Parts: sequence; C-alpha cells; structure tokens
Amino acid sequence: MTHEFNVKYLDKTVILTAKILVTQITNGENLLEYSDRDGIWQDKDAHLFSSFCKLRKYLEGKGKILLCKGCRRNVHPAGFQIAWMYALVLTKGMPFDKAKDEVLIFDEELEIDQLVSVEEQDKFYRDWWNSVNEKRFHI
Repeated sequence: MTHEFNVKYLDKTVILTAKILVTQITNGENLLEYSDRDGIWQDKDAHLFSSFCKLRKYLEGKGKILLCKGCRRNVHPAGFQIAWMYALVLTKGMPFDKAKDEVLIFDEELEIDQLVSVEEQDKFYRDWWNSVNEKRFHI
C-alpha cells in the first residue's frame, strides 16, 4: 500500500511543493520517498518517523524546511506511532490525550516560527517527558 502526500517546503524565502510517498514493504519496513524540483531522496526503515527525521536533516543541509506538523517543536510520536504517520502535540507538564492531540505528520503547518530542527524537537520531547514524569512522581 502506498500513501501520497503533497507537502510544502520553504527553500530560503520561497514556498514550493514536493511529493512524499510512503510505501509499506512486506518485511515490516516503510519506504519514504521525497521528490522536489531538485531530485529524489529515499530511505527504508521500520520506523517511519526515523526516516522522516533523516529526510528533515537532509533538507536542512540544503537550506530547506518542510512545512509539516511533524516538524513542529512540540510534536513527537509516542510508542507505536514511531512506526507510522501520526504523532502527538505535546504540552510541557501535561499528559497527552491521543484522541485530541494526535496529528498526521505530513499535514500542512504554516506557523513557521514553530518549525524547528530535529535536535530542537528531540530536546523538547525530552523536556516534556521529564516534566510529565516529574509531576507524576512528585511526592
């Protein structure tokens, strides 16, 4: 099964459109294929979000930023979501509500000031995790 997404990206000061194809491969891996006017990039991984982060790092090196929910500072997958296309909008100090906080990582995000590098996103996730656990286990 293949899913196709048209996504926007910022190339310096111009917003352009690219295509992302996600194909489930029979051995449990996903193939993520990204194409824009400069060419095609591919990655296979059992964890789609890992491939998505590799793509983002590749694009960062070319001065490009995907305008997707999955690139927001406060969006990160939890548990099983790392293998597929969904993640959660997180708020420090608050547990998530899957029904309310789940987003498709390829959905458009135009709040450019909320889009960050993979490293900044990972840092927010660690800070969120610590804030939730600190509150949960505080005596």
